[in-house]
Amino acid sequence: MIMMIVSAPADAAENIAKELLAKRIAGCVQILKSVESVYIWKGKLETADESILFVKLPKKNESAAQEIIKEAHPYEVPEILSVDVSSNEEYRRWLYEVASDKRPKKI
Repeated sequence: MIMMIVSAPADAAENIAKELLAKRIAGCVQILKSVESVYIWKGKLETADESILFVKLPKKNESAAQEIIKEAHPYEVPEILSVDVSSNEEYRRWLYEVASDKRPKKI
């Protein structure tokens, strides 16, 4: 399984999370509501109040998740980081069950 880490404006974070869950791409999305990001954009030092999304999903859903995030994200270049992680067997089994294309796509 992987965990994707995505930064987004606070108003977009919940929409991204709900879309990933509604389409059964992810099993769980946690939103850390407020972080201050400092970065260089187009040659200028910028700051932004953002949210961080921790998205847990099966590795096979990574490409679909990236497509959804890019489509729903308001930034020209969204930050999408993927990290391979391990978990306890029960959690992994649950995640693969709920983030499966074999289940109905409605929540």
